[in-house]
Amino acid sequence: MATFTWLLSPSGQATVASTRELPGLIGAIAVTVPLANGPTLVEASHPRWGGEERPIPWGHSCRSSLLAMVEHALLPAVTRILQRVEAVSGLPVAVAQEPGLSTLATLKPANKERQAHLILFRQDDEASSYHVAFEAALLLRLVEVPQELRVNLTEKREAREQVVSQVEKLHKGKLPLARARELGLGFYNGLMVQLRSIGPGLCADRWLFEEAPELRGLQAAVLQEQVQQNVPSLNADIDRLAPAAVVKASRGMNAAYAFQAAELVGLPPLAVPYQAAGFEVLARELIATTREQATTADPDREMIDAWAEKLGIARWYNWQPAYPAGVC
Repeated sequence: MATFTWLLSPSGQATVASTRELPGLIGAIAVTVPLANGPTLVEASHPRWGGEERPIPWGHSCRSSLLAMVEHALLPAVTRILQRVEAVSGLPVAVAQEPGLSTLATLKPANKERQAHLILFRQDDEASSYHVAFEAALLLRLVEVPQELRVNLTEKREAREQVVSQVEKLHKGKLPLARARELGLGFYNGLMVQLRSIGPGLCADRWLFEEAPELRGLQAAVLQEQVQQNVPSLNADIDRLAPAAVVKASRGMNAAYAFQAAELVGLPPLAVPYQAAGFEVLARELIATTREQATTADPDREMIDAWAEKLGIARWYNWQPAYPAGVC
């Protein structure tokens, strides 16, 4: 029997999609049977299968064939944020668990094939509420930008190849050329992901701290864990593996994350490793940029360009229209 992922929106509609491809949302309704002092049984019905069609209450997600046990519900604060995104965007927001994710959660904005925003999370536990809320806060920033002005950060071939060439020189005689190239591409792509995500992420974390105080306990745990995971980037061995410009920019962004996390959580020692490594001034400059009043209709693009200037990587990427065909 095929396995499906349930996609549930705050409007109360449930849809189902393949766990492998998650294509455009195909119509399916769920039937719920609440259990006393326990989870909820969720049974699928679809015109192809027959059965009664009824909406499922918002807040649950599960993977099932036709019958599954829901283990965890999103917190009410998260539901409110998702509903706000729906109100601003005019499109439903679907949430689903995808255990195979390489990250804790990810966001897939609506597109021509899927007229719904999609937030995927990896683990069905209490912390997933914060991960979903974080992605929803990022999504809210996105949909507040006029459709015609939305852009994606894309690679610049010249910059990418420059990084690859530098990595090949660093590892000449130590690694096969193909492996060195792969390593160089990884450094470049990873840095672009950091540039695109960390600045807006700081804004999302701070917004959630202010707008959803109920989530502060979860937020503190998530922020502390992420800061600790980033600390190895300060290891001196990294300096011998990657180009200096890549290392400095990456550490600078991690430092900004650590200093803001220390502020929000109220634990100054979180930032001490970056302070000791000499990144406090740069980190605070980056954080200050995230708190400046935007002068354009796209605060994230404006912020990212400002970060890139401070980090010395302003000509390492391009901006491309996100929806050239006028989608969503």
